[in-house]
Amino acid sequence: MESLVYTSVASSMVILSLQPLFVMMGSYFMFRERANILTILCLIAALFGSIIIAWGDIGVSKEALIGDGLSLLGTILVSAYMLAGQKVSHKIDANLYSVIVFFSGWQRHVNLQFVE
Repeated sequence: MESLVYTSVASSMVILSLQPLFVMMGSYFMFRERANILTILCLIAALFGSIIIAWGDIGVSKEALIGDGLSLLGTILVSAYMLAGQKVSHKIDANLYSVIVFFSGWQRHVNLQFVE
């Protein structure tokens, strides 16, 4: 969400759309899952589109590029969340996993409010 302070909604959302690419790469390296060629080609096209948009933001301002970086970081973290959920889904109940994740996020949010 912080990326929207620096860049446009369109740029942030296009970068967020790369989340399947990161999940596919993580699934390959963590679980040895393979994707078909059509999926890979579509994700490569999405990657090039995101690079073109980020390249366009270089000329806009340094802040837009910072926003793109924050959006990319958020996308990577969402992908890690998805991969972690896939890994632990066989070991614990999905509801328990959600409670743990959201409680830890809530606790972090509350701690940050007291610091500010």
